[in-house]
Amino acid sequence: MIDAFERLSTKLNKSSKVVMAALLVALGTSLPELFVAIASGYSHQGEISLGNILGANIANASLVIGGASVLSGSLAVVGDFVHWEFMMAFVAGLSPFLLMMDGELGRLDGAILVVIYLIYLRDILGDWRQRSLVHYQVVRHGLLSQLRRLHRKHIDGVILKLVFGILLMMLGSHLLIRTVVNLSAGLGVLPVWIGIFVLALGTTLPELVLSMGAIAKKESLLVLGNLLGSIVANSTLIAGILVLISPVKLVRMMPYLTSSIGFVIIFSIFWLFSNQKRRLERWEGMVLVGIYFIYLGISMFLV
Repeated sequence: MIDAFERLSTKLNKSSKVVMAALLVALGTSLPELFVAIASGYSHQGEISLGNILGANIANASLVIGGASVLSGSLAVVGDFVHWEFMMAFVAGLSPFLLMMDGELGRLDGAILVVIYLIYLRDILGDWRQRSLVHYQVVRHGLLSQLRRLHRKHIDGVILKLVFGILLMMLGSHLLIRTVVNLSAGLGVLPVWIGIFVLALGTTLPELVLSMGAIAKKESLLVLGNLLGSIVANSTLIAGILVLISPVKLVRMMPYLTSSIGFVIIFSIFWLFSNQKRRLERWEGMVLVGIYFIYLGISMFLV
């Protein structure tokens, strides 16, 4: 994925690279959350997926981005564009919680979340066109031509790997939901807690692995765009698909309240660190990683 990103982004400026990471790469690394959402929706175990989404967002804004800055020494924040991206990720991250204040997430709520994602797509692509197409001639040398070139060179292998990977994720997701239900019953805890503690760490592994690879290849823009885009996709598109498949009635509000407060605190610290110097330093990354484990400890105490 990193190699493909490098090829596709050769003609793009920094802001456009963040756009590509926030859309294409973020959707790719959010596939585990998507398949967990689909499997839990059809199994009528939607709280597992909601816990996974909330926990993954918190992990992305603390453990993954903090770990990335620790490994790289620092991560650059790109101009005014990323300020809008930060705001959108924050609003999107809180959207599911605001809609579930009545004790459930229905299909209307799911439609609202999907619409929020479509608005995000419209705005981010509109900004991309204004900033990049004119100045960097992407119409002539950009995304479509690069995709066609990759298509001609690697189409057979890519399709086979994609189909095989999707089948494995579909099978694994259904087995995973069964395991979580049994584990929840055995431990006597709500399934949402398993989603927050266990599933979230597993489904954020793609973001973590990609961040490490991107840092090794000095593509720090890929890290930031991917993580912010993943938060938006998880909270709107994937949560929306979940409740469109099967509305979710909440057993208890405590896990969601705790996770939402944790997200607000962690994301605000992340935003503050990044906004001051337009760079996330190594010590700030260590603070974010530490806060994540403090959050886990407090949440486990409340179970």
